[in-house]
Amino acid sequence: LADGGRVPPRRATGGLPRAEDVLWIADTLGEMGLFYRLADIVFLGNSLPPATGGHNPFEPAQLGCAVAVGPETGNFNEAYARLGDDVARVQDSVSLARWVGAMLDDPDEVARRAHDSHARVSAAGDIVHLFATRLRSF
Repeated sequence: LADGGRVPPRRATGGLPRAEDVLWIADTLGEMGLFYRLADIVFLGNSLPPATGGHNPFEPAQLGCAVAVGPETGNFNEAYARLGDDVARVQDSVSLARWVGAMLDDPDEVARRAHDSHARVSAAGDIVHLFATRLRSF
């Protein structure tokens, strides 16, 4: 992440982005919905080795982001299976950088990925609503 020896600021440690920063690490609980609403593309951390577990992809997908994730998603395998190819899989920081570059170069692909993942999450929400409605009838 360091660009020319400068480590990007992290929200969790109180770091704020400066005009010359191209990246701000948003890593605070309870605020991610705001950041997802502001972002077109999202990489879900805690998913590149040696980390394990990953994070839930439904929130950024629901909020219209194109999403990428590393190979370590054990805590949310079912969620990633539901989203399928709509979530990009990267293996390391090099492939992550390539994905980010490709997304920045192709806004139509960003829009397609965001639309498709949002549609899948919304469809899943419709099923939950239908199920809850039917349960109330008993």
